[in-house]
Amino acid sequence: MEIGKRIRQMRTNKGVTQEELANALNVSNQAVSRWETGITMPDINLLPSIALFFGVTIDEIFNPTPEEKLERLRRRFYYTEDYLSDDEFRSALSFLKEQEGVYDDTADVWHLLAQLYLNRIERDKKIVGKYAKKAMRLDADKSFCVRFLVDTEHAVYTDWDTANHSKTISFLKEMVSRFPDEMRYYCAIIYNLIADRRVKEAEEYIAEFERRFADKEEWVPIFRAKLALADFRKDDAIAIIEETYRLYPDDEGTVFDIAGFYGEICEYEKAIEFYQKSYDLQESPRTYDALVGIARTYEIMCRYDEAVEAWEKVKENIEKEWGIDEGTQIENADGEIKRIRGLM
Repeated sequence: MEIGKRIRQMRTNKGVTQEELANALNVSNQAVSRWETGITMPDINLLPSIALFFGVTIDEIFNPTPEEKLERLRRRFYYTEDYLSDDEFRSALSFLKEQEGVYDDTADVWHLLAQLYLNRIERDKKIVGKYAKKAMRLDADKSFCVRFLVDTEHAVYTDWDTANHSKTISFLKEMVSRFPDEMRYYCAIIYNLIADRRVKEAEEYIAEFERRFADKEEWVPIFRAKLALADFRKDDAIAIIEETYRLYPDDEGTVFDIAGFYGEICEYEKAIEFYQKSYDLQESPRTYDALVGIARTYEIMCRYDEAVEAWEKVKENIEKEWGIDEGTQIENADGEIKRIRGLM
């Protein structure tokens, strides 16, 4: 049995609350909740205290099956943005490598291996950006470090042959052909074609999307508005967006996309307005993507006080809507607040 489920079972059998267990272990209620839902595991140093509290041996509470370990990794990557420690990374990598021969007929292990390395990449990208910027601030001869920001911050590179998305598009064409009813592949190829201004090809995939996914009709005008922008028809794009909002004023996802559209054409006040509308349309627990959009937009406008205020609202969302008061998400928000205050 997975350790979180085992702790929940022992706690229930003992008739104690999460709060009582948390107080006994000197941790937060949220920490116990995250253990029991399989999002995280208790620190190894806490295992003796947990065993003592429940009157069992450590071996009795920590003996997950391979299937339970796989499920724990799925939950870890799905429910939290926390970066794995070096020990956690090595342990997960060793375990997944052992499963390659066992689960060759499924995509689960390959998917989790990709997620594992992506978790490490995202952590290391922040480190790369930090050191590259420090080098550039100290020495003009280190200007070549700008190239590092292409991979760490999605910066634009000067060479078209490097900056275009042809390799990704070729792969996505294969995926669309292989899995013609998978909506995500159509969205991905449409947006990549639009980014490269491959208008005619994008039109073909939009038409196919419209034919196959009639229940997602509200997505089509967003595609067409972005396509019009790529084809240098800004007035047409704005007209499409205005009509889209008239038709779908209560669809949170559509309103969020409209906010991004206005940001893309530098109508920042409208972008903020629609990000706020999309956030207000959500039911609890609300995601904080729209709040991040507001914060980024205020920063672009050099309205730093309001950008900091928006990041504070991101923290409030994480804590109140998701019950998380520590970890990578909070640290990232605090880091953004510190960075922006340094710009004031």
